[in-house]
Amino acid sequence: AGAVAAYPFDYIKSQMQTEEGKAKYKNGADALCKIGLKDPTQLFRGVKVQVVGIAPEKAIKLGMNNMINTMILVNLGHLPLWGEILAGSIAGASQVVATSPLEVLKTGLQTSDMTIPELMKEIGGIKGLFRGVEACIVRDVIFTAVLFPVYTHSQAIFPAFIAGSLSGSIAAFIATPPDFVKTRMLSQDSCVAQRKSSQQLYNSLQQVDASITPSIKVDNNGVASIIKGRRPGGKKPSVSSSSGSPITNEYDYLNDRNPFVVGYKIARKEGIQVLFSGVIERSVGSIPRFGVTLTMFDFLEVLAKSHGWL
Repeated sequence: AGAVAAYPFDYIKSQMQTEEGKAKYKNGADALCKIGLKDPTQLFRGVKVQVVGIAPEKAIKLGMNNMINTMILVNLGHLPLWGEILAGSIAGASQVVATSPLEVLKTGLQTSDMTIPELMKEIGGIKGLFRGVEACIVRDVIFTAVLFPVYTHSQAIFPAFIAGSLSGSIAAFIATPPDFVKTRMLSQDSCVAQRKSSQQLYNSLQQVDASITPSIKVDNNGVASIIKGRRPGGKKPSVSSSSGSPITNEYDYLNDRNPFVVGYKIARKEGIQVLFSGVIERSVGSIPRFGVTLTMFDFLEVLAKSHGWL
C-alpha cells in the first residue's frame, strides 16, 4: 500500500533526474500537472514492477538489519550507534540482489516508451538486470545506514508511523545524490540505441569532413572553406540532434560504471546542485512508504513473538 501510494512521487522524481525531464519541466509540480492532466495513468507506469519487487527488497532489508543488530547485541551486551549504522549498511548492501533488477526495469519503464519485453531485449536479458548495480549499492548503503538508526532513536519521541515517516524522508534526502546518479545511468542505458544512432551520424560526418582532400584551391576563401567542411573563419559546422542541441561527447560518462566518477562528471558539467534533482519528490514519497512499512513491520514482529514464531 505504501509503495503504490508513493509511486507517483517516484515517477516524477525519475522524470526530474533525467536530462530530458530537466529540459521539459520547470520543477516537480510542473511535471505533475502536465503529466497528470495529459494522462494520469502515466504516473503509475511501472508500478506493477514496484509492487512485485517491494516484498523481497523489504524482507531482505529488514531481516538483515535485525539479524546484524542481534549479533552485535549478543556479543557486546549493548547496541552502540556505530553498530546500528553497520547493521543498516550491511542490510542496504544485501538488498541490492532484489533492488538492482527492480530499479533497472522500473527506471527503464519510467523514462522510455518501451514495454518490459522490449526493455529486456534492449538491456541484453537477465544479465542486464544488474546494470548500474554499483550505483544501487552506494545509494542503498547510505540510505539504510541513516534510516534504521534515525528510526530507532525517533521512536523514543514519536509514535511508530511518525518515526518511520521522519526517518524515511531524512534518509531519502541524504541518499538523493547516489539515487540521481543511478537514475541518470539507467535512463541513459535504456535509451542507448538512440544515443548510438546520433553518435554514429556525428562520427560519419566527421569522417566525411576528414576525407575531403585539401588540395582543392579556390580563390574565394569562403567557398574553399565550405569545400573543406568548414565555415569561413575555420569553424567546423555543428551537427544537431533531434532535440536541436549539438551532439558532443556529453554522454562520455556512460563509459564509466563507477558511480563516483559519473557523479563527479555530471556535477562538473551541470553543477553540483543537479545531484539533488528530485529531492523533494523523493523525500515526500518516502513519508507514506516508510511510515507504513516500518510500523507494520514492528506490529507484525511483536505479533509473531507473542505467538512464539520468533
